[in-house]
Amino acid sequence: MKQVEDGMSPIADAIKHRQGLISMLLRFVSNVATAEELADEALARVVALESKRNKDNVFPWMVTIALNLLKDRRKREERFRRRMPAIFYSTPRRSPVQDVVSRELEGALQGALETLGEREREAFKMVRLDGMTCQEVAAALGTSVGNVRSIVFRARLKLSSYLAPFAA
Repeated sequence: MKQVEDGMSPIADAIKHRQGLISMLLRFVSNVATAEELADEALARVVALESKRNKDNVFPWMVTIALNLLKDRRKREERFRRRMPAIFYSTPRRSPVQDVVSRELEGALQGALETLGEREREAFKMVRLDGMTCQEVAAALGTSVGNVRSIVFRARLKLSSYLAPFAA
């Protein structure tokens, strides 16, 4: 019990890394509950197999287990989709009007993005479309975080004024 209290136990080490594992899994799945479920299953397997594994560094082992669980889950879902009729998992078809409107909006958005300067366009795409943080964008563009926020704000203002007729 003293090992667990001192943090020397691989179990304590695994529990300590649970939140980091969940954060890593969220890059692959969009559902927090699924990421938590996979992390908990990986943690349970680490605990169950504790005596059979090197006790120095548990986190890489947990990551490998979690990624394998994710692969297995995706394979199971794919097998299920192949066996089930398409009506159970396909998305509803859009009407021709919806297709036309969608294409018009995509064209308008492309046109709006082209009105931005190159630096504004790249910063906006990185933050809003690629999901990067302002810190990551600042490092990529070689500028400060405050400058990135300012650039993205100005880009949003320009885009909203350009796309205002489509919102009506």
